[in-house]
Amino acid sequence: MSVTRIGEAPYPVADPHKHPSPRFHAKSHITAQANAMKLYSEAMAASNAVFTDKDNIRVFMEHGWVMPLHTLADDVERIVSLFEGNPDVADEEMCAIFQGMTDYIKSGLIRRFHSRAHIFSEAFEAHEAGKYNLSVPVFLAQADGIWNERGGNHIFRGKREKAVEKHADEFVKDSLTRSFILALKSRSFPLFQSMRPHPGSSYPLNRNLVLHGDSLDYGTRKNSFQAMAFLDYCGIILPDLPDE
Repeated sequence: MSVTRIGEAPYPVADPHKHPSPRFHAKSHITAQANAMKLYSEAMAASNAVFTDKDNIRVFMEHGWVMPLHTLADDVERIVSLFEGNPDVADEEMCAIFQGMTDYIKSGLIRRFHSRAHIFSEAFEAHEAGKYNLSVPVFLAQADGIWNERGGNHIFRGKREKAVEKHADEFVKDSLTRSFILALKSRSFPLFQSMRPHPGSSYPLNRNLVLHGDSLDYGTRKNSFQAMAFLDYCGIILPDLPDE
């Protein structure tokens, strides 16, 4: 019978370089995990930078769209390039994105703003049936309504830029959401611009012209997707109520 002396291991001690012990495995695992988290953080920071880039935001808004928050950073950069070279194709890309997200957007809005579920349901039903003259004004009106409900102000009334800043200061703590809210200060967004109607003229989607009855040709597929996109954007960036 072999005897183990004090200070002597009861089993052969492996060379950690040839046969790493569990302790060495754990250390390697922790290092790999830390490296993975670092890479993930760097990737997220790079992705966020694409979504908050002021030039990217400006390009989308100049063409009547808000930043598509459901997409990947690579898609954002690709569509920005399309807008700068072939805006009609870019519009179709945006419509396709929101077409694929319609059910998801609808269910998200109903879940977060359940008191408005009956209105959302009918608006989305109209959109899906191609009744854009009905869907567009409802999407826009509900965007205004949820701003008042969650932020205590209407961004379409009075001085919009101050209302947006006030909301960001009072309700928003993280820098990413704050940047998305402050993007709505943009003066290049046709939806917000002050426009005077002229008979026979065609206009980009504009909230005041639609809801005041001055625009008669707003009922298009693209405009309905743009109005839906704006409503969805507001639903994402606005805070939850305390009891939610």
